[in-house]
Amino acid sequence: MTTSNITGFLSLLLVTTLSLPAFAEDLVARPSDNETQENATPAGDSPPAPRMDLSVAPPPSNPLERSDYVHNGFYLRINVGAGILNTTLRDTKADRSANATSFALGTDLLVGGSPSAGFALGGGVVTDMGFTYDFDGNRGGPLIQGLVGPFFDAHPNNKDGWHLGVLLGGAGGSISTDALSSGLFGGGATAWGGYDIWAAPEWSVGFNLRIMGSYLAGTDASTTNFSSHLMITVLNH
Repeated sequence: MTTSNITGFLSLLLVTTLSLPAFAEDLVARPSDNETQENATPAGDSPPAPRMDLSVAPPPSNPLERSDYVHNGFYLRINVGAGILNTTLRDTKADRSANATSFALGTDLLVGGSPSAGFALGGGVVTDMGFTYDFDGNRGGPLIQGLVGPFFDAHPNNKDGWHLGVLLGGAGGSISTDALSSGLFGGGATAWGGYDIWAAPEWSVGFNLRIMGSYLAGTDASTTNFSSHLMITVLNH
């Protein structure tokens, strides 16, 4: 072997030795043909679309309540109606008493608010006016009385119209007959029940049956009164 051949062989051996580490690293990093086929996306196919999230969020812990057609908040009731007013009149000077009944007109004004839906508290004025009386030949009239005090009115179903109410308070009035004329003061109570029909989200109209009792006394006379009225009512609540 000549010197040039020996030199060429040694050069080839050196190059081969230096190239082996880089070739080994390339083999380790390069994926196999099977892995390449598994991970490759087929030609012409787009990547899979993200899945749709069909989960539903839980409802809020304090959902908003419907405010329309619910008896709640500010309360205003106006009643007008007709009925009868029965009165027992005692003439304290003559020491005698008599009983009489008259056609009467009643009016109510109630204003308040709701501490809870369907329930109202407030203050009101309830009035009666009896027109003509005949106390055993002693003709008189009118008898006027008014009751002022706190009230409550409750709708057991706050979206329905049935309701019941009570008012207690002080009373005042007057009576005039052929024998006497007197201002009167005392107290009494009234209760009512009826049905309200929705006319708008905050307004309703309906009817009440109202009963009322009172005792009034003055310088010359005293009266015990009982009335009942069928009333038309307008309510904002």
